[in-house]
Amino acid sequence: MSTPSLRSVVKPMRARDRSELHRVSTPLELLFDLTFVIAVAHAAHGLAEGLAHSEPVGATLVGYLGAFFGVWWAWMNFTWFASAFDTDDVAYRLLTMLQMVGVLVFAAGIGPFFAGRAPVSVVVGYVIMRLAMSVQWFRASRSCRDDLRRATITYAVGIVVMQLFWIGWLAVPAAQRSLCFPVLALGEMAVPFLAERRASTPWHPHHIAERYSLFVIIVLGEVVLGTFNAISELLDEHGWGVEVIVVGLLGLALVFSTWWFYFTFEFGEHLSERSERVQFVFGYGHYLVLGALAALGAGMQLVAEALSSSSAHRGEVALAVVTVAVVVYGIALSVIQAVATSLPRGRLVLLVLMLIAGASAVRLVHGGASIASGLAVVAFVPVLSVVVAVREELAVRPAGSSAEPGAGGASPRPRARHCRWSSVVSPG
Repeated sequence: MSTPSLRSVVKPMRARDRSELHRVSTPLELLFDLTFVIAVAHAAHGLAEGLAHSEPVGATLVGYLGAFFGVWWAWMNFTWFASAFDTDDVAYRLLTMLQMVGVLVFAAGIGPFFAGRAPVSVVVGYVIMRLAMSVQWFRASRSCRDDLRRATITYAVGIVVMQLFWIGWLAVPAAQRSLCFPVLALGEMAVPFLAERRASTPWHPHHIAERYSLFVIIVLGEVVLGTFNAISELLDEHGWGVEVIVVGLLGLALVFSTWWFYFTFEFGEHLSERSERVQFVFGYGHYLVLGALAALGAGMQLVAEALSSSSAHRGEVALAVVTVAVVVYGIALSVIQAVATSLPRGRLVLLVLMLIAGASAVRLVHGGASIASGLAVVAFVPVLSVVVAVREELAVRPAGSSAEPGAGGASPRPRARHCRWSSVVSPG
């Protein structure tokens, strides 16, 4: 983490050096992440509440996917922009803090959004975030030249145009809003495609990899907190019991295995190649990665509620949510890795086993088995995948090898400091 050093109120927003050594997240970026996780937690809570109270599954899922898209898209756009143009002057800080205000307004409207009321607060918060981002792009355009200037202007104008459409979305009848939403979301995602075709912005590959990994860790922290709070309520109501303890341990096993699963790959090394395909699959694919992790937290809350109510039906729903979250997470992460290099041996088998285990768990609970038993079946494959990854890593790493890149006279390359298992996903 770099130390804040304020040097100017407003200074030229020149492109950062994409090969800068030891580029790490700033304190402002970390604060930014924390405000966004509040919105992620609200979206996951809305998913859990909707499914727990037998709301229409389709409407609940659409609400969750929509709310999470707004949070993730605003976070992602800022992250790539900051990697390329962060000046850390007063104007930059204030505009970034304005985006934090926007996400809190957005988060305040997530509950009414799930309840089916007009999403005024959600749209207002989103527009605040995005217009502040547009101003940043306009600032960058003033210091850029030629194709890069045209790219930054494309970003700035594209964002403004899309905000007009989102404001107009409020006037659409409630029954048609869900149909219009995918069109507007695709419009938002088209802006970077159009801009980056003009010129690639100078984002830093290892900085981007670190930013995403930190956000994954923060979302996993929300999963741990949600699971802990749910289990604490059970302990207050029923005291210590074998099933409560087992469910708590299995929830932690899922968190630990999903963390390990993510950090078996050093994304920064492959982003360094600056392949447009890898860039967009990595950036956009994390919508499913992060969304699935947040949904896992919602699933664990549902598991605890099912234990409290002793409802087999609620147990089936909870295990289904956990299973879908784990499988979507595994598939999304595997696709990102496959595009960057290739999948390790046996990954497809593990993904199929996840599906089978999840379906088997739901059937077990439906047949009268305990929720803890079903959760154990769901957690088995993710834990197994970690064991396989460790064995493959130990098998391919040369004995006694501890040399860092750049040894032997070669110039050191900037590396993310958080990934040490990259050879697990080497080809073959």
